[in-house]
Amino acid sequence: MTAVTSPCIAVCQLDAKQRYCTGCGRCTDEIARWGHTDPEDQRQIIARATARLSSLEEEKNQSSSTSSQENRTP
Repeated sequence: MTAVTSPCIAVCQLDAKQRYCTGCGRCTDEIARWGHTDPEDQRQIIARATARLSSLEEEKNQSSSTSSQENRTP
């Protein structure tokens, strides 16, 4: 199988609430076992990580939208 490039982007900041890296989207267990995981599992990890980052982005956008609406003057 073809090697899979690590999704690490050298941000390495764990989201305390969700317990995953806000840079690559992987949880600590996925990061720790990356080098010992076969390429198919690595692709699955990347898919989950991408979904996590998308959810985080949506939460940020919703939070920003709510905050800006609350700060409007009538």
